[in-house]
Amino acid sequence: MRTLTILFFSLIGLHAQTSPELTLSIAPPTTPYTSLFYRDGSNNVEYICKALSDQPVYVWYAANGSPVLTSIVDASNVATVTTAADHGLLVGNRVNIVGVTTDTDLNGTYVIVTAPTSTTFTIATANVTDATYSGGTNPAMQLNTESPRVNASVWSIQRNFYTTTYVDRTSWAEGVTATRNSCATRASYAYN
Repeated sequence: MRTLTILFFSLIGLHAQTSPELTLSIAPPTTPYTSLFYRDGSNNVEYICKALSDQPVYVWYAANGSPVLTSIVDASNVATVTTAADHGLLVGNRVNIVGVTTDTDLNGTYVIVTAPTSTTFTIATANVTDATYSGGTNPAMQLNTESPRVNASVWSIQRNFYTTTYVDRTSWAEGVTATRNSCATRASYAYN
């Protein structure tokens, strides 16, 4: 019995010395990223844009500031937000509305439901009076977001090149993986 016990512990020791350590994880990455995928005419993923999911706060101002928040028009629990220039936001991005004094129920955090144009998007509201909200009646009104905007220079962009239906090679915008490019202008960068 003693010989069998020694043999057993010897085998365990030998196994522990030769086996590599394996760590499994089912958790998401510690740094959350937003990824956007753009397809070519053959439905292949041509561009992959990645940015940190939380960006520094970006603010639109209804009065006395730039960029300009033109208006928020609420009708039947749907508000259409209009900005003077391209907002760069996508469906699913979060936005905050603050500084509304004529109906404080409009102040809050919302998820973009639709983005029909580059200067408009819609959000679902509740208990907000149907009206047009602008800097004229709400001069302190602001819209802000921490979501990565597609037109901001916060993206790392990878391009896939295909041979028929298979990826032949990949390349990074301007040859770097740094998050410094605009996803909206992804096709204008050099890919080596």
